[in-house]
Amino acid sequence: MTVIGVDGCKGGWMAVAWSGEASAAPQASVVPRFGDVIAMDAEVIAVDIPIGLPDIARNGRGCDREARRRLKGKASSVFPAPARSTLLASDHAEASAINRKFSDPSHGISAQAYNILAKIAEVDGLVSPSLQSRVHEVHPELCFYAMNGNRSVIEKKREPGGQEKRIALLRENGFPFDRMQPPASPRRHWGLDDLIDACACAWSARRIRDGLNLRLLADPPLDGRGLRMEINA
Repeated sequence: MTVIGVDGCKGGWMAVAWSGEASAAPQASVVPRFGDVIAMDAEVIAVDIPIGLPDIARNGRGCDREARRRLKGKASSVFPAPARSTLLASDHAEASAINRKFSDPSHGISAQAYNILAKIAEVDGLVSPSLQSRVHEVHPELCFYAMNGNRSVIEKKREPGGQEKRIALLRENGFPFDRMQPPASPRRHWGLDDLIDACACAWSARRIRDGLNLRLLADPPLDGRGLRMEINA
């Protein structure tokens, strides 16, 4: 059965569908809405976006803290998920003000977090507790950590050396990167780093399907809507 790895991109969402077999060619596409991904025929969807948001963010989510603890040298790639009320903000200043009100200790949100706030809201509006049996949160740097013998990949993902390192890890771990055709969408809608990250998410989606995934946390808390706050790889 097919699994799909998903990463946000300029054109919407980079989706890599894969059977999970090393001999099978993955299919990459860019779709405008996350609902388009959910509508695809896939047993597991693994997406690089926070799922499960605290009403009051006390020291961040436990899964975010654990991911940062593991990703030595790359901890900054995991930002604290915002409080759910932050999704109502109309600009970065308002988002930071809301998050300060609903976080303990009080803090705003980074530009990185704000830049994907609309995508967080899009996923939050679609994913239900029952849908979490199929749609799972992952983090590409944690995926590559798992591929790399539980060691962070220090090289930057937007630089050629970092991209070559990550593609090599995908190949070494059974993901047929060289069989894949790039998306048909114009290159202004996506970057190579988006494609590589979506492939890493697809690799972890297969692990989730097969019960081999790394799961942060083992007994995850639920948010106010009953969503599990966990990260997989």
